[in-house]
Amino acid sequence: MRDYKEDPIRVRTDYTFEQVKEFQRVHFRKQRRSILVFLLVVGPGLIPYYLEMHATDGFWEQFFSIPVFGIISPLLFLFIISGVFYTKKVYEKNKNLYGNGDNGIFDHESYESHSENGFRKTKYRDFAKVVETKEMFYLYIVDALVHIVDKNGIENGTVEEIRWLLESNLPKKKYIKRQK
Repeated sequence: MRDYKEDPIRVRTDYTFEQVKEFQRVHFRKQRRSILVFLLVVGPGLIPYYLEMHATDGFWEQFFSIPVFGIISPLLFLFIISGVFYTKKVYEKNKNLYGNGDNGIFDHESYESHSENGFRKTKYRDFAKVVETKEMFYLYIVDALVHIVDKNGIENGTVEEIRWLLESNLPKKKYIKRQK
């Protein structure tokens, strides 16, 4: 068995637009779902109010405006909001937040992150949660502070070794696998 204290796994992650977009898709998944449910519940609930306000309109104008107001409007709103978060212009504007990349080291008890924004060493047990997707590991320190680890950037180890280190040092409820 490999001695991770003497021979840690090294990882290089470049924060490309695609990686940041994927992180936002994974991270804001629950929020987007909550917004959609809220809009789909509230939107149709406003239909009686809308009909009362436009009672002088003809029946057919009211009939055709119900789907637009109650169903299509929330979906359109959600589409517009998600487009704001995913634009390349926003990524370029905030690129200094991401830096040019991250050099990570997985050893026997912690993950070290070295980037132009600084250095951080976090013990595995101190992660709030870890989310594994098809291409990435997201190591959450808190909900708003995340280390992104690209599986393709593993230099001297395997995905299975990193998965084993994380799963063996974290409670099951903190390790989430999403293979979408």
